[in-house]
Amino acid sequence: MSRTLDPATLPDRFWARVVKGPDCWDWRGGRAVSTGYSLLSTGKYARVYAHRYSYELAHGPIPEDMQIDHLCRNRACVNPDHLEAVTQRENILRGTAPSALFVRQGRCQRGHDVADSANVYVRKDNGHRMCRLCTKLRKAVAA
Repeated sequence: MSRTLDPATLPDRFWARVVKGPDCWDWRGGRAVSTGYSLLSTGKYARVYAHRYSYELAHGPIPEDMQIDHLCRNRACVNPDHLEAVTQRENILRGTAPSALFVRQGRCQRGHDVADSANVYVRKDNGHRMCRLCTKLRKAVAA
């Protein structure tokens, strides 16, 4: 037996899983195991991210080629005031991954200037940004 969900009940099911706090609105439904992002079931095998659904309820469709950034850094938050449509690049740079920290700090872990693009290269195999001076030092020590 196929289980299909009435689209008219989707907002009701969404709001039944939201706990509004004074700041963040916490999602109390399912989560993606690999990423921790909130999931809302839209059918037997169909799911959408709850934060994206919340954004669209409040602001309309997400512009093409845009991602939704959690300004509060809480992946369980679905408060539309905490969500912003941004480019993938902006979303990554706002994050806490080593590559984002590398760019924001303007210096590598050894203190070399990486704000100067002449001292930075991007690896072809994985896209990581690397300090040219550090690479030269590593090669000199290995030789």
